[in-house]
Amino acid sequence: MRPTVCGDVVGNRKMLNALKPKPPIASVPDAAPLRPPRWASELAAQRGLATLVTTRVDGFRHGDPQRLSQQVIDAYEQVRQALCESPHQHIVRMWNHIPGIHDPLNPGQDRYMLFNAGRFAAMRMWFGAAEEIRRCVPAASGVGHDGDDLVIHALAMATPGVAVENPDQVPAYHYSPRYGPVPPCFARATRVMSPMSTLFISGTAAITGEESRFGADLEKQFELTLRNLSIVIAKARDDDHQIESPPRPSPLETLQHIRIYVPPGVDQQAVDRLARSAFVESTSIEWVSAELCRSDLLVEIEGVARLS
Repeated sequence: MRPTVCGDVVGNRKMLNALKPKPPIASVPDAAPLRPPRWASELAAQRGLATLVTTRVDGFRHGDPQRLSQQVIDAYEQVRQALCESPHQHIVRMWNHIPGIHDPLNPGQDRYMLFNAGRFAAMRMWFGAAEEIRRCVPAASGVGHDGDDLVIHALAMATPGVAVENPDQVPAYHYSPRYGPVPPCFARATRVMSPMSTLFISGTAAITGEESRFGADLEKQFELTLRNLSIVIAKARDDDHQIESPPRPSPLETLQHIRIYVPPGVDQQAVDRLARSAFVESTSIEWVSAELCRSDLLVEIEGVARLS
């Protein structure tokens, strides 16, 4: 397990360029699922705006279930240690690619639940008190893949972000035990203020409260996912306390980059049709085939929204 680091130091104009929407991307090859989104790699490559750290736990899928949570703690600690000498020490966004995410392990538990136990423990080590977790925990995505290794990416910046929650959803770190003895630990989004107000949005799906909605109905799940994206963007804009002249763009119109996760067996062409009608043409769209954290979810969307 050895982290790799990309990025080090630059100016405001380069961050604007790095986050500028690119032409829409029709598809991303299946070789890309374990990579961070293109926008994050480009931001880190701008030198000085951010640092992107990647660590891999070899053979995570076949490890001793009793050690998996500790392996996650160790991996997260390696990420933090890799940033010790960096000018960017505040993690604002994470991606977790979990092999065999729904493999049953301990009685009543799957691999994702054991991963969450390690992640929660790592976040307690990072932030300490529950109030600090609520304020500082980064946005994140957690999806599955068919390989053997756990792959974690972390994007860090020079100043801390601020966690943003969706008022229609229970914060993930407050989920009930029905989703595992230890809950997931991430924010619905992270707002960063420098050099411009930007929102990094976690993987978002058809969940209200803490429950998945609409079963096998892809269109209704997609509609609720859009609603959740809109709500968290609107919440971040309200928290931003910036005075804007009308007309104010709709929340979805502020999205510059999105990544859509589609589980195997779900009709990607149908998701593509829904996405093309929902998002403006200037939004770049990246597609990844991946198992989602819940088997009843049919689509998950993450993104970057410009708040100012």
